[in-house]
Amino acid sequence: MSQVHEVIAAKQREVDWLLSLPGVTGVAVGHKWVGGKATDEVAIHVYVERKLAEGELRPADRIPPTIGGHKTDVIEAGPFVHANGDATPDDKRYRPLQPGAQITRGVALSPLEERVGTISCLVQGTVLRYEGGQLYEEPNPGNSKPFLVTCAHVAFPALITHLDVYQPSALVVATVFTGLYGETVDAALCQLNDGINFNNNIPEIGPITGWLTERLTDSARLAALPYRVRKYGRTTRYTESGVISVEGTFEIKPDPAKPGPKLHSLLLINPTATGGRFADAGDSGAPVVNDSGELVGIVAGLDLINNWTVACQAADVFAQLAEAMRARCGPDPSDSSYVGVGLQLAPFTRAAREYPPVELNGLVPIYRHQSRELPDRYFYDRNISSVNSEWRDGEEAFVAYGIQEPGTQPIYRHFAPNPDRYYYDTRSWNYHGWSRGEEAFYAFPSSTT
Repeated sequence: MSQVHEVIAAKQREVDWLLSLPGVTGVAVGHKWVGGKATDEVAIHVYVERKLAEGELRPADRIPPTIGGHKTDVIEAGPFVHANGDATPDDKRYRPLQPGAQITRGVALSPLEERVGTISCLVQGTVLRYEGGQLYEEPNPGNSKPFLVTCAHVAFPALITHLDVYQPSALVVATVFTGLYGETVDAALCQLNDGINFNNNIPEIGPITGWLTERLTDSARLAALPYRVRKYGRTTRYTESGVISVEGTFEIKPDPAKPGPKLHSLLLINPTATGGRFADAGDSGAPVVNDSGELVGIVAGLDLINNWTVACQAADVFAQLAEAMRARCGPDPSDSSYVGVGLQLAPFTRAAREYPPVELNGLVPIYRHQSRELPDRYFYDRNISSVNSEWRDGEEAFVAYGIQEPGTQPIYRHFAPNPDRYYYDTRSWNYHGWSRGEEAFYAFPSSTT
């Protein structure tokens, strides 16, 4: 089997060129299929609207059999569109509020706009802080209210907050708080109104037990493709199928006639065993879970012709929503005990944490992340998970202080784009072309060690 990350890196290098070819709707990574069966070999999946004979294409427009030494696999799928709609096949009033229920954004931004979707789950914002040498996670003091999660294109299409959200279509249950639409995430947080009861039980599936904190790119999970998943959405309700591709890049259109953004690191899910759709219009935001009840992703789009579904990965959705919440409501950065932010399934109170590993003296591992495309470039961070698809997950490089102990000083991380670059300094001010530094970790000055 080819090394998974090598295949992903080859896909990332050529994805823009492949998407520029006529009829190509997406590029991803998965097993190569031969005679309707998956082989052990990991390949670059190139999705096309329709397979054409070699003679129907100019030589420059043909998909090569290998890219960077890795085989390609051409599969019919797409184009992909948002999985939101206006029909109401499941307009049940869910109280308590729960994942899989229909929601409707209260304001249409155009007369024909579709604005119906599905709840992914209910969460609370949290903070990580040290107390007595122990790491704790607790509700965010800046905003401890519960939020429902759904797709940004359902609740947050024009980056407008404070819009009403209804369940199913006439009763206001929440207001739009924040969201992200681009790169690897199409997701929004909507703050529940006071007095709204809720739980995290998915109809016909059961309770959500958590979510995957790493993408489906490790060898064990990739070897298990198709990776079995289930979902409940307001249109197709309960369905089950399997993830066939990971690290997908697809253009997801508002409708077939309009261009849409390219999203990365997506999951591609097979049609159902009977050939039907895993998800349909109105299922945007629907929770996709594995057999352990863990959220694997949320439905983001569908292929109206071949019945494929695309989903944003849970690891990206919740890590980035946590950061979006931090930008909106703190906590106070002057609080030296604060070391991070997070999200947890609601309701959440307080819990001791073992990750990241911490010694009683406050030292934490610092992880080195390598660029997938430029292997001589690295950055260092307290988180083992990569910031986006351009960087590999981290390997432990050294230990430093996660909080500012007496005598330590901040080490600032500065960033510059195109390509992504980082450097570290004891000074926070920005230089030409580089961002102002953010505190990455803490260390003693060399004169005191």
